Amino acid sequence: MAGVRTYLSSESQLGATELVLDERESHHLQRVLRLQQGAVVTAFDGRGRVWECVVAGATGKRLALDIQKTEVHTK
Repeated sequence: MAGVRTYLSSESQLGATELVLDERESHHLQRVLRLQQGAVVTAFDGRGRVWECVVAGATGKRLALDIQKTEVHTK
């Protein structure tokens, strides 16, 4: 879905419909890549779970992503 991929660390918060990234990933997406609200992002946890998301906005130093689709990849 997206060209931008981000790792969901243990410091990130996973909700039913929203992901809130940790400060480091939030900084990278907002300040380095300069993503704006509505940008498409694929988040993954390294254990086979993948979330297709849209940037919802920032809450302080953390970036919130609205989950559009969840996939689980198994071997």
